[in-house]
Amino acid sequence: MLSQGSLEKALSLEGFLKKKSPSGITGYQKRYFAIRDSGKLLAYFPRKPKPDTEPRGVIPLDLVKEIRDVDDTNFSIIYEERVFELKADNPDAKVMWVNALQLLLEKIRVSKQPETRPRSDTKTKTWKPKNLSADMLQMVKIDADSPSPAPRVDSQNVHVQIMNLKGIWQYIVNIDAKVLKNRLIYGFLNKRSKGKMKYFQKRWFVLISGAPIKNDVEDDQQLAETLLPPWMYLNHIYYFKFSGLDDDSEAQGEIPTRIVNIRIKDMTNSKDSGASFLLDVGTRIFHLNADNEEEMNRWIKAIEISRENAQEVSSSITGKPKILKKIIDLYDNHGESSLKGKILEKFQNEIGDLMENCKEIELAINACQLLTDDLISTIDGCIAARPQRLEIAEFYAGIFHKKLCEFLSRCWKILGKHMPIEDLRKLIKWVHYYDTQLRKVGITDQKVDNGLVVLSLTYSNRIFENSKQGILDAMINAREQVGIDEESGLYIVCFAEICSIVEPLLFEIQSENLPSFTENLLETLRDVVGQYQNAVIELLERAAPLSLTYLVGLCNDSYLILQRMITWQNLLKSHIEADVMQKHLCATEMSENVKQMGGRVKEYLTDTLLLKVDDQFSGPIHELHLEAIFSKIVKDLSVFEPYLEKSFMRHIWRSLLEELIEKYTDSILLNNAGLRDQSILLLTETLRSDTDMLLKHFCTKLDADAVIQEIKVLKDILDFLEALPHQIPEAVKSLRKSQGDTFSLNVAKYLIYLRSDLDIDEKRSATIKAKDTFEGERNIEQRQKKRSSVLFGNISTDETLVQVEEKSHAASELENRKRNVTQIVNPTFPALEGYLLKKSNKLALKGIGININLGLDSLLNMDYDNIYFSIKNDRLYWYKSHKALEPINSISLHDVQSVEIYKDSTTPKFKVVSSTKTLKLQASSFEERDKWIKALQKQEEETHQNVSLFNFVTKESLFEDIDGVSKFKRDLMKLAIQLGSTLPNKKRRKRVKIKPEPAKIVVPDIMEEESKSWCCCLAFLKRKKDPLRESLIIN
Repeated sequence: MLSQGSLEKALSLEGFLKKKSPSGITGYQKRYFAIRDSGKLLAYFPRKPKPDTEPRGVIPLDLVKEIRDVDDTNFSIIYEERVFELKADNPDAKVMWVNALQLLLEKIRVSKQPETRPRSDTKTKTWKPKNLSADMLQMVKIDADSPSPAPRVDSQNVHVQIMNLKGIWQYIVNIDAKVLKNRLIYGFLNKRSKGKMKYFQKRWFVLISGAPIKNDVEDDQQLAETLLPPWMYLNHIYYFKFSGLDDDSEAQGEIPTRIVNIRIKDMTNSKDSGASFLLDVGTRIFHLNADNEEEMNRWIKAIEISRENAQEVSSSITGKPKILKKIIDLYDNHGESSLKGKILEKFQNEIGDLMENCKEIELAINACQLLTDDLISTIDGCIAARPQRLEIAEFYAGIFHKKLCEFLSRCWKILGKHMPIEDLRKLIKWVHYYDTQLRKVGITDQKVDNGLVVLSLTYSNRIFENSKQGILDAMINAREQVGIDEESGLYIVCFAEICSIVEPLLFEIQSENLPSFTENLLETLRDVVGQYQNAVIELLERAAPLSLTYLVGLCNDSYLILQRMITWQNLLKSHIEADVMQKHLCATEMSENVKQMGGRVKEYLTDTLLLKVDDQFSGPIHELHLEAIFSKIVKDLSVFEPYLEKSFMRHIWRSLLEELIEKYTDSILLNNAGLRDQSILLLTETLRSDTDMLLKHFCTKLDADAVIQEIKVLKDILDFLEALPHQIPEAVKSLRKSQGDTFSLNVAKYLIYLRSDLDIDEKRSATIKAKDTFEGERNIEQRQKKRSSVLFGNISTDETLVQVEEKSHAASELENRKRNVTQIVNPTFPALEGYLLKKSNKLALKGIGININLGLDSLLNMDYDNIYFSIKNDRLYWYKSHKALEPINSISLHDVQSVEIYKDSTTPKFKVVSSTKTLKLQASSFEERDKWIKALQKQEEETHQNVSLFNFVTKESLFEDIDGVSKFKRDLMKLAIQLGSTLPNKKRRKRVKIKPEPAKIVVPDIMEEESKSWCCCLAFLKRKKDPLRESLIIN
């Protein structure tokens, strides 16, 4: 959930950063960076821009891949065409920029539409101004500032005039006058220059503290940082050059008070007048001088209060701890009863009569939001305070949380039964936010968690119940007229309705990071598709007389849903863990179920078409007219072919081809009683023409090789009917391979017998060869079976199966687990300073006045330099002397890998090894060395405090289960039953695929036929001669 205040601050962020030159020659260049175009662009200028100033470069943030944190002051922007290496003045400024840019990137990602669309070609990718469009340049250029409002104080006040010139007054003028007066300190101080020539420069300083500077003022109001100028932050000292009333130059620098160490300089022996003090921020020491001691003390007091507030904010949990002076005084001086009365009074003021008369859930949420903000900031203030006041936090939270829960529970009883879906989602979202805020400050209430589960179940169940009617209506209306998908142009029945239900759920899952809510929505998504699948299966099981267009729409639904499911899963991958998605969405199982549904609808559609084919093949082969049958079916198919998904259409064509071939071959091989010797020649011609017809048509619909392979059986029959005796074995093998037992020896003998193109000898030879071929094939099969039994006969089926049972685990009992809030205690390393001898890495060459940086310590005799070291803010700094204003260098103590003592050394030497440097040091004594080693080593004791205010463990729910969703399981068959009740009693004729029994044909023996012929000839010769017939015989 994006913080509105942080987002507003990020949108108006601007200021100086150092940018590394891409050439690598000029090093870092100072540039003025600014967020432009509502957080979409990051522009940089050579100096602070005036109206219509053109930028040096512009970085579109939607093309930024990553904001990479490098070290304390450096960070990088990983851009499509380049890596921008940037450097801030101090760690706080770096953190500010990194957080702001990451927040803007998150905002851009959230605002993007879930659909993946190609980027526009006109989108600017380069940062160079010469390549920028005029529109983008106009977005970057700033308009002239409107004139500042008139000051509320004397216009002659020079400080107010300076604030006007520096662009401060027009922002802080909107702050309450009393609050501003208690937080603001400004004035002229002298700042010593940082060059070799030391002298004081007069500068104008300003500080806006996060806490009241005056202790006697009752002011607990939170000052919003968004009221300050974009470049200005609370608890930061800014200093400006001021040369007159026309000087509008920007701030020369800033000093974060959080890391400041203050030292008062002894002016006894100083030549300078006034009162001086030092502000040490680690990377630099600011030497400031006030006109008198009173002015110096005023600044020191303000800086100390600001530092304390800044450290409380940095160690707080939310970053916005409440100022608790009044609450602490009330609790300490008047006891718990007075504080309780104050809490109840505040609660009543916000809630009013909503407790008994709440009509809109949004009003209740708004009131709860204000109360929650106060509760969290108060608890955070108690945790961040020094010393911590956890007893006040626990007392305050106990009363406040109890009253808030009572109010929410009451509102749900009044509004919950008839609450609109959108309002219910708002309530879930807010309760999740409230639970998250409580956990941040160490409060866990199982009642709130259980309430979220009830709300999530109620929400998802109401969506599911609403989806039933929508899907039912779509399926009934499609019987009259199917819809057409706008994108694909295909017939659809329910695809559009399912998408309209499911896809809003996906967007909600993406926008909410709530586990129970997400899990329930995933299950709802799965169940919506599941109930539709059951309804379709019910239609098929009841053999409903569905139109071809309706079945086409159902086929397309399954295909389009499968394709869209891939998009759904890709959208969810970046938001949900894979195991959670698999457990609650069951994507693999769901996809498989949709595929099976599509397969069954496809078969149902194919069978509906092939019912017409079955009736045409009931007669003998010589009465079959395949061309007429085929033309009628093609006509039916051509009506809806453009509206059926191509893979389904291919399946139908393939099924039609297979069915035609199967019916055709069965008519020849099994239903061959109608064959006569005079029809064999006709059959071969018919086979040849039908084969050519099928090949010509189906090769335009299917893969040619597949069609040829399927039609090959007709060619095999044709080859058998035309084979010579010596070709019979190969013809038999081909038919046996494709037709199996359908092509039996009896069928082969009968077909040979009917062939009029063979004489008696040829028929006998062909029959013998066919018989031998069948016996040879049978012997081969028997040998293979015998070999199989030898190899696997001793292995039982049970021994080859491994049964894997998945044991379901019962729900774990509620555990009383502490929800800990981690608070970093700064600093981790104790402060320490003093002189140490540091081994130099430079070798002074005698006789030559130069130093050569060699870096080979083990080969060179190097001297030790007396260096001033200081541990502060978890870094080790070293200076030329204790008077130096800037350190030579520093290392982070969190990067220190080891602190080692030299073995067998007679001097107090030790070594500090970090990831970037190795420092060889020597102390003045062994005691001093041990003190430094102890300070530099990571502390063994806990560096985190665990704060847990209270933890309520209960099975009760904050919200009553008014729908009873936790007591029943969704009925995924209810829609199917409702749809079945709307079907007519008439059913579609079932198609039974049963092969016809082979005709009982008595095949005459070829030898008997031959002997009968000889007997006829002998009888003819023995008969009495008839003179009237002799001439006929002779002829």
